[in-house]
Amino acid sequence: MPPRILLLALSDWFGPGRLPKMLRDAGFEVAIMAETGAMLAQSSHVDYRFPLSAERLRLGVLGPLFATILDYNPRFVLPCDEAAALLLQAVAVSFDGVRGPGAMLRVMVPERVREVLLRSLGDSRSFSLRGNRVGARRAAALMHIATPASQAVPYLQVAEAFAETHGWPVVLTRSGRTGGERVRICADAAALRDAYSSLTAPAPSAGPMHGLRRLVWGLAGGLRLAGDLTLPPQDGASLWIEEHIPGHPATYSFTAHEGRVLAGFAAIAETVQPATGIACQVRLEPDRAMAEAAQLMVGRMVFTGLGGLHFVRRPDGRPCFLKFSPRPTALSHLGPLAGADLAAALMAAATNTPAAPVAPPAPVSVTLFPQDWQRAPGAIRDAGLDDRPNDDPRLLAALQALVE
Repeated sequence: MPPRILLLALSDWFGPGRLPKMLRDAGFEVAIMAETGAMLAQSSHVDYRFPLSAERLRLGVLGPLFATILDYNPRFVLPCDEAAALLLQAVAVSFDGVRGPGAMLRVMVPERVREVLLRSLGDSRSFSLRGNRVGARRAAALMHIATPASQAVPYLQVAEAFAETHGWPVVLTRSGRTGGERVRICADAAALRDAYSSLTAPAPSAGPMHGLRRLVWGLAGGLRLAGDLTLPPQDGASLWIEEHIPGHPATYSFTAHEGRVLAGFAAIAETVQPATGIACQVRLEPDRAMAEAAQLMVGRMVFTGLGGLHFVRRPDGRPCFLKFSPRPTALSHLGPLAGADLAAALMAAATNTPAAPVAPPAPVSVTLFPQDWQRAPGAIRDAGLDDRPNDDPRLLAALQALVE
């Protein structure tokens, strides 16, 4: 029987859609838990589909998740977004039950569920650093990995003083929120004031119907709602300012097992979407500094699974570390083009077999779909490297809908 892997998606975005094929091609039996209309669910390369209500899961209705893990018994559970990663981490360390914001009662977690999640995620002592922009940078700086200068912002005058010292532009970031705008690049004082006002505004209320549904589900389940486990823990300042590093966005995508990078590759953005900074065209080429930083950070996190490190590559070629992503990047499926099949490396770890050696290929540029089509719908592109999933018409149609 092939090793089983369960993909969990709570946020609907284009990134996870390519994961089932790459994992199945490596030999895994692939199951998913995602909303019916989510991008992950559009893949034709799925062996089993388990129902999921993301809204109920965010309220703390954990029974379906527990039942799926117990019944399917996967070798790995792979979070496909930050919300899923936070939820799985919270459940994995709930030795005396789990309870998050909005909880009614503490919910006990089956021991077998925790065992599977701890095997899937790695050392729980680093959970608080993963996805924590500030904490991960502090860890990186202790290992002499370059990071931007940054400072907590308790009030606007602190941000203004930081900008006067470090120069414009600056970057204002807000932790503690999932979804929405959390990063603003500010070119001048007026933009900084606008960003500060926006990022310190109270989060919108869920509305009375949300509260009514919470009450109904809570009563139906005997008040056993664990609360929202997808929210980052609030420890210290939530608003930070940092210097803006000139250069190209870059990502190092990897597979790791128990703190050791098994395979990874660097991608440097050649074209980005102006409004969001999302990479649209990337160049896959070896980068020793990024690879060494990944080894150090993965070792510090004792991380297991697919993840990514995000950098800015300065004009002189030196990378500056920005954040650690404890979930697959949107570029993970490009690994074979860079001589680093991430899924095959994970399969080798699951089966305790050596990975097949691969000769490093020549650097190659790839036009990303649908990202570049969103940037310039009518542009003429090289069809050979346009990244469209032509072997999966259903997924291709769903991604195409994001462009139209």
